[in-house]
Amino acid sequence: QLQLATCKQTRGGTGAGQEPNYAPLKLGRMPSSAGTCREVGHTLLALQNLAKREPEAYEDEVIQRLRHFQALAALLGANTKADNKQFLALLSFASHIAGCYPVVASEVPQTVGDLLENHHDVLEPTLRRSLLQALILMRNRGMVPPLQLLQRCFRLLSCHDKAFRTRLYTYIVSDIKAVNVRQRDQQLNRVLQNVVIGMLEGQSAIAAQYSLRAMVELYR
Repeated sequence: QLQLATCKQTRGGTGAGQEPNYAPLKLGRMPSSAGTCREVGHTLLALQNLAKREPEAYEDEVIQRLRHFQALAALLGANTKADNKQFLALLSFASHIAGCYPVVASEVPQTVGDLLENHHDVLEPTLRRSLLQALILMRNRGMVPPLQLLQRCFRLLSCHDKAFRTRLYTYIVSDIKAVNVRQRDQQLNRVLQNVVIGMLEGQSAIAAQYSLRAMVELYR
């Protein structure tokens, strides 16, 4: 897994006026730092690497891929049984690149979170795990507020997938501890206590059980 390079802030361009072309990218003259001036088709991973180093130079190509990502997310929302191989590749790309393009990629976290929360019980397990991992990655890159993701994870504990619930529980406990490691975040903890109370009053007994266990861990 590639480590996220330090990225400078980029302008909020939209690339308007040009329809996305989802064939392999044909980039013209490469930026001087690339060392060559040839036309070459770039895979998503190659584009991801290049865009992290020089966000502004590859903004238009990134915008095209993000549009494709949003279109496939909408299709999966309408038909969760659709083939998702291409979406998984774009999901990885979008979650890794979002921190370099905080404006043009601003909708990515919400798209990912809504797809996961609205369809978690009918999504294919690999896709379900990948969506969660993308959210965690974007949270670590500052694209998702910690409290927002924790609240979503608590709600997702009603999922019927036991392995997925275990992954959620592990993340919830580790992230709460990380937030409180230097000094207790009383405001966040109070909000989460209210979330747990709501889970205990909800219809999912298993979600209530996991939520209560998480709170017990917090106060050990």
